[in-house]
Amino acid sequence: MKMKRDPFMLITALACLVMLVLLWAGTLFGPAAFDSARLSRHDPRAFDAGWQRLAADGSRAAISLPAGMKAEPYEPVTLVNTIPEAYQGSTLLFRSEQQEVAVSLDGEPIYAYGELGSHRFIKTVPSHWNIVELPAHAGGGEIRVTLTSAYPDISGYVKGFWLGDYAQCLGFINSSTAMGMVLSVVILFLGLFYLCAAFLMSGRRFKPGVLLYWSLFTLLAGVWSLGAARVDQFLFVNPYIMWMATYVALLLLPLPIYYYIYISSRDAELRRVVNPLITINIGIIIICLLLQLFGAYDLWEMRLAARGLVVVCMVVFLWSGLAAAVDMTSALQRVRAVVIILAAITTFTAAVFLYDEQEALVGNSLRLAIIIIVLLWGMISLRRTTQEARAASRLRAEIKAQQLLVMASQIRPHFIYNTLGAIHGQISAAPELAEEMVYSFSKYLRANIDAVSGTGTIPFARELEHIKNYARIEELRFIGRVGVEYDIETDEFELPPLTVQPLVENAIKHGICKKREGGTVWVRTREEPGAYVIRVEDDGVGFAPEDIAAAAGSSGIRNIRFRLEAMMGGTVEIGVRPGGGTVAVVRIPRSGH
Repeated sequence: MKMKRDPFMLITALACLVMLVLLWAGTLFGPAAFDSARLSRHDPRAFDAGWQRLAADGSRAAISLPAGMKAEPYEPVTLVNTIPEAYQGSTLLFRSEQQEVAVSLDGEPIYAYGELGSHRFIKTVPSHWNIVELPAHAGGGEIRVTLTSAYPDISGYVKGFWLGDYAQCLGFINSSTAMGMVLSVVILFLGLFYLCAAFLMSGRRFKPGVLLYWSLFTLLAGVWSLGAARVDQFLFVNPYIMWMATYVALLLLPLPIYYYIYISSRDAELRRVVNPLITINIGIIIICLLLQLFGAYDLWEMRLAARGLVVVCMVVFLWSGLAAAVDMTSALQRVRAVVIILAAITTFTAAVFLYDEQEALVGNSLRLAIIIIVLLWGMISLRRTTQEARAASRLRAEIKAQQLLVMASQIRPHFIYNTLGAIHGQISAAPELAEEMVYSFSKYLRANIDAVSGTGTIPFARELEHIKNYARIEELRFIGRVGVEYDIETDEFELPPLTVQPLVENAIKHGICKKREGGTVWVRTREEPGAYVIRVEDDGVGFAPEDIAAAAGSSGIRNIRFRLEAMMGGTVEIGVRPGGGTVAVVRIPRSGH
């Protein structure tokens, strides 16, 4: 069988291929490409040779950069080198990774950055590009760089040094970080765009939950990406705030994904797994923030916990993508499953690499992958929203048509004639009774007209008032033969208009009025754990068991069933009442519409 080509599917496949190539190329060749680009620069020049570590006893040991020297927390690590004679009046450039920095030339302090413990809630100082302007006589002088960190993992970490003029150093920082900053800003822009779209959709009778949670995930990924892009020099934000935002975004990243899975997945087992995971994640986040707040541990020290949360989340996300792939009935669902799987793989990779500072191009490949995934999801969302809008429009038209049918079936000419005839007969004999019938009849007609003009649900209390107006007319018409009793445990729920009143009318007309002595109709409500239940029972002539299916398939019952399912997700069932008569049971889910 020849398959129909879908341009949307072709674009999606091409975008996915590009994303996978970016991930593969960045992961395999990113570090090498970055080092090659760095070493090929003529200005500023790499200043990695000749460095020595100065020990506390004055001894020196040669080191090669990049270096990760062992040191205890808060133990200063001092590196010593000689400025080449050719670099008179140059600028020294290096990046400190959450380290306090002090630089001296021939024993004279010329630069300092950060002070450990200066912030009330944070042990460390944020990472920073250090641009140290050297004096004109620096050539041939001994330069000492002292680094101190609160963390043992990076106390003695140094990547490299560069020498050049000030403008060249700024250009180097810009060229090294510009791509990561631009891509991060694009991710943030897309997140804001989807967030605005979610709020706009919420005012147009759409449920923006899926789009809202995806936009929050995109925003958090953007904040995390920007914080890891080493662009602190170009952000007009307090570096401590950016430091906190980066790690808090990483902690929060799984939550919108879990909520997205919970509201969009059809796999009941998957949703049961997600529910406790949400609680566990929130608990771990609160514990991490409290530990940070009280100064016990910094969020950086708890990064493995954050990465673990992301990894577990992506495993569950991948599960949801595979579950969606099993239940694919349309091109849109196939693309959605592919995007979920790719998003899980991409974020999993990001969590493993954590935008490693030594592998800038890997981070940029991941950023590009996130952008492509977000754009793909935008295409899916646009199509899905269009389809839902069309389906909602058709559904509203069908509901309106059903309401008109209900109106026509409820206000039958013979009922009007009979009621008016009964009123006419009572005007002279019992004026007060006639007045009561006119009042009830006017309320009955008004409720039917409101049911057609309205488009939503109504409180059950209003439906009950309509039932009582109708029942009172019939009680006055058939005095002594019609009785209606009410057992209302709860009325704090909503339902489509004219849902229960037609069932009461059927019970009176086809049930008790066909018995010579008449009978009674009972209207009962109760609240169950998952639903509100309404029972309409009568002790009339009832139906033979073989006739129940025909009664349940009548046009009136079909109208009620259609509106209940479309507007509330509810059901209506017709059965035989023990002891004789008929029972109709309406169930409305507690979650409502």
